[in-house]
Amino acid sequence: MGIKLKDIFNKNDENKLVLPDFQRDFVWDKDQQKNLLASFMTCLPVGSILLLDGTKDDFANKKMCFPKDGCSPMDECTYLLDGQQRVTSLKSMFTDLFLDLNDWKFTWDSIYKDLRNRWFIRVIPKENEEDIFGYDTLIFNGLNSYEPNQIVDYIECKPIFKTKLQDWYNPGFIVKDNNDNIISIDDTNLRNLIISKFAAGEGLVPLYTLYKKDKTKALHEYVVERIGREKIESIKAHLMDLDEEQKKIELKKYLAEIEPNIDLFIKSNDESGINSAWSNLSAKWSRDIINYLEGIMNEIVPTTELPSDEINRAVAIFESINKGGTPLDTFDLIVAKAAKDKSLESLSKRLLFLLQEKVELSNAITGTLHDKIKVWFTEYVGLTKDNEISKFVKSQFLNMLSILSNTEYGIVDEIKSDYVKKNQILKLNSQQINSNTEKTIKALIRACSFLQLRCGIVHVKELPYELMILPIAYCLIDDKKWNDKKSVDKIEYWYWSCLFGGAYRERQNEQSIKDMKNLYKWIDGKIDNPFDNYYQMVLKDPGYSDINLLLMKDETHEVQSSVRKAILQYILSQEPKDFIFDELYLTSYKVGAEGSFNFQGNNQLIKIEDHHIIPLKNATKIGQSSKEIRSEKKHILNSPLNRTYISSYSNIQISDMKPVDYFNYVSEVAMFGHCISNNIGKIFEKEKEEDEFYMNILELRFDEIYKTLIMELDKLKA
Repeated sequence: MGIKLKDIFNKNDENKLVLPDFQRDFVWDKDQQKNLLASFMTCLPVGSILLLDGTKDDFANKKMCFPKDGCSPMDECTYLLDGQQRVTSLKSMFTDLFLDLNDWKFTWDSIYKDLRNRWFIRVIPKENEEDIFGYDTLIFNGLNSYEPNQIVDYIECKPIFKTKLQDWYNPGFIVKDNNDNIISIDDTNLRNLIISKFAAGEGLVPLYTLYKKDKTKALHEYVVERIGREKIESIKAHLMDLDEEQKKIELKKYLAEIEPNIDLFIKSNDESGINSAWSNLSAKWSRDIINYLEGIMNEIVPTTELPSDEINRAVAIFESINKGGTPLDTFDLIVAKAAKDKSLESLSKRLLFLLQEKVELSNAITGTLHDKIKVWFTEYVGLTKDNEISKFVKSQFLNMLSILSNTEYGIVDEIKSDYVKKNQILKLNSQQINSNTEKTIKALIRACSFLQLRCGIVHVKELPYELMILPIAYCLIDDKKWNDKKSVDKIEYWYWSCLFGGAYRERQNEQSIKDMKNLYKWIDGKIDNPFDNYYQMVLKDPGYSDINLLLMKDETHEVQSSVRKAILQYILSQEPKDFIFDELYLTSYKVGAEGSFNFQGNNQLIKIEDHHIIPLKNATKIGQSSKEIRSEKKHILNSPLNRTYISSYSNIQISDMKPVDYFNYVSEVAMFGHCISNNIGKIFEKEKEEDEFYMNILELRFDEIYKTLIMELDKLKA
């Protein structure tokens, strides 16, 4: 069995073919989409799709190409069980998702980020490229004899940006005539005629107008015809430079196939006949190209169609067929299980909605901040982007969901490390998933706000150990703990003590569950401080965080990325002043929220960069580059003690300066905030810059960091 591609699109537009909402999100990137298109255009099989007959009440649904939207299926409809990535890709390529020009920005916000493009075929070859579209001779024989890898370079994807309205393929492009008059968006033919000039200039034929429901002339037709006409004019101009004999040879070469009487026209000097032949050549080439492209809509997509009596097994079938090809991950399967409750929206939609709501912060979380912010958004720390849920959220949602579904909250001794394993997560049923969803995501949101506002995390992907979020999230589910400063302080004490004390070096699953139990009990006053052993090892753990390792003296161990991140993030959590722009306090949430500050009379985004306090170029020798030093992992200047975050604008200002020069501009308050000794400038003036000297400088910084950290931890645990 099979179905024409255009019929798939028709049925989808008419809500007769819909996506069940247990389908995974659209995940294909542009390269995957391009490879699919290359196969489709060369008429090679792209795999079958699996359909299931049913009714509108069988499953909740989701709208193709749109992560948050549903549709209104017909009473009797067909569900697409397998093939969503392919069908979604093809629909976005061959249909104009931005057809409503009045509301195109809303569409841009609503669709998957990897569909914010327009696709084209480049029919004019570059130098030394094969002329697969017959542009040079205006004879096109189709693409059936080619392989996908031969045409993939002729496929171009143009991204659409909200702000780049000067791009002719942008839906917001303002079309003007030769008199600079704006052409109304309702005058489709005139707009297409004018836009075709820009497209033809680049040799790009749009594919997004191939699927059409009426007989009106589409943009791709205007473009192909213009390219053909302009090519004819180019050939004619070339012939003008030839002598008569050579001109006749060229005329026959181009026109003999389209006009059998070309010899007679040439001998009789029949310009009318010759011009007619030129027009016919252009028209035939254009029509051949257009017919081939539009014929793609009639290509048959193989289908397997299941009868309605298979409805009850739909999720199991869905899981089974996806064990091959692109496998479903655990999150996809949990979404599928949750979909059994047809009274609810899809799990993905519910999570996205909850993640996009504003978060009212507690005073316990914000009490230590320079700016007492009250509202926070999860996108600040990267939990969502472009209407998509981050992988971090999906992964940790499953872990916390399993814990909360398998135990009664607060009975921590029943929590097992097995609960964060895939097999245990997949045992969850629909009722467990749906009843614990809101509580689970609230816990993760609160934990992430804590990590950003208290622990210097700009983006969750920079969390040194992902599973450290679980003890935080579990404790902060409780509104009492969320609003209690002592509880929050104890969580921060646990975080830095375990992070710098080496608790998560090994067996992170077991450690996070153990910490979850102990942290909850400690906050409730049921046990004495269970983390004192890690507190005693803060910046002292041999081979992990001790001074010997951080000064690059340890021959057998390397500084782990978790420690490098932790030192930078701890300094940032102190909200230090910027090096040069003294009025700017550096905070992780301002960076995450894309806050701004006034720089030379203009508002500039707050961006931070990882700065070498002692620049690498300071240590370069004759013939040596800073790049060489950077590659030496054990070089003293590559120590995390030589790093701190400063604004990108400060980094530009001091990039070519030695510390002895730029520290004159750094205030004492800023230096203290970055845990830098205020004597460093004087030391640079007196000492000779060599490894031992750098060692002394960085040892002083270690002392400052250690002193600041231990004093803070002592206050937090009180």
